[in-house]
Amino acid sequence: MHVLFGPLNRYKITKVTTRFNVTCYFVQDAECPDELDLPSVIRQSPTIQEAIEGLVEDVEQTTRYIADRIIYPVYGCECDYCCAARRR
Repeated sequence: MHVLFGPLNRYKITKVTTRFNVTCYFVQDAECPDELDLPSVIRQSPTIQEAIEGLVEDVEQTTRYIADRIIYPVYGCECDYCCAARRR
């Protein structure tokens, strides 16, 4: 699942959980296509904050926006973002 954010929804963040149960966030830029004319990945980070730092003015508000909308991960994940919200 992904969430669009930034000015005119320019960026897309995608949460990926690896087979080793490590979560990474990939950010793509719609205005920077790759060789296949698809949005290129411009960042890969272990947290939402690190992934969007410098792309938006209000990092805290955007982080909450993304965390509230990103899909719940596969069964067994215990991350601080979506799983914590689901446990409340």
